[in-house]
Amino acid sequence: YWSSLRYFFFFSSRRRHTRCSGVSWARRCVQETGTWGYLQNKLESKYKSDQVLSKENQAKWAQIPEGRKANLSRDFYLYEFENGLETLLFGQEPILIRKGPFTYKESLELKDIQFSEDEKTANFKVTSKQDPQQQDNEGSIKTLNVGQLSFWNARIIANLRQYAGTVLIQTQDVLLSLHNELLAKYIFKFNIPSGLTQLYQTASIGTANQEFINNDAYYGFKNVQSTLGFVRACLLQDPLTSGLKEYFQLTTEQFNALVNGFKQWIQAAQDQLDKAYTCEGGSCTPQILASKQWNSGVVTKSPPEGIDALESIKDGNSTIRGYPEIFLYFN
Repeated sequence: YWSSLRYFFFFSSRRRHTRCSGVSWARRCVQETGTWGYLQNKLESKYKSDQVLSKENQAKWAQIPEGRKANLSRDFYLYEFENGLETLLFGQEPILIRKGPFTYKESLELKDIQFSEDEKTANFKVTSKQDPQQQDNEGSIKTLNVGQLSFWNARIIANLRQYAGTVLIQTQDVLLSLHNELLAKYIFKFNIPSGLTQLYQTASIGTANQEFINNDAYYGFKNVQSTLGFVRACLLQDPLTSGLKEYFQLTTEQFNALVNGFKQWIQAAQDQLDKAYTCEGGSCTPQILASKQWNSGVVTKSPPEGIDALESIKDGNSTIRGYPEIFLYFN
């Protein structure tokens, strides 16, 4: 736009004998030469067009904020728990030392951008990245395990037997998910590699939809975590409410046939869980497996054949801080 500005300066100056020099006189000069309205409209038009993703500016949107020649970083601070044992055993006031900053560069990447025919909507995949830039502190940092700290605090004023049930309820979101994860791991290892072709044929699902389901990393069969999403959908009272029929662009008949076949795999995996663990009533429900894991860790230590053994559910989930199971604190 500065090139356009200089162009109008030159010709308008010759026509009106207007002398334009100096940055502070730029706007006045443009007004005098009659080009301010034109320049203002061009700038406003460019600004508005960049705010909406389009085929013309998708290169800028593909890398955010890099595509817009900007940097976005975030500083994180952690707190070192200096006197954990003293606080726990003797009631001392906690001493927390701030450590940091830990600086991360944040960015978003838009992939596989596809526009509708009228270009009013677009579908794309978004990947969020946090790249470490610098950190003032190295080594491990001892932090609060709030869940277990609250348990031991309550242990002082409550009977262990009475309180154990309450704590188990508080951690059920983590422990109960273990059941579905075991089902997903077993199905992904033993059923999906050899049974998908037959499952798709039974459900009359075409090649394009098959590739979509196979490669989808959120609810398809690309990995264990995505398979877990389909397991959860199939265990709903009405799987149609999961929204996966619309997500994978299937008919109701195709989706129901796919779910019915997948439920057979879930039942076969459940039979393996019942075989691997001795459960009251013969069926290893999510609650029973959670209780076993809470008290002994046997569920992750001795899983069905073909599934990797883990000391704790923490070892299979990077978002869990500390050890949720109580048995680890008695060893």
